[in-house]
Amino acid sequence: MNPGRSGRDNRLFVNGVLWVLCSGAHWHNLPERYGKWKTLHQ
Repeated sequence: MNPGRSGRDNRLFVNGVLWVLCSGAHWHNLPERYGKWKTLHQ
């Protein structure tokens, strides 16, 4: 991650990863509120 990112971005990233892990869903099913799924997946 870039050093210029905010804490809010980091929290969205962690929440998005946890959502995928807890739900058992595929990355492409990630809700839009977490951002683009391809960005999180990388």
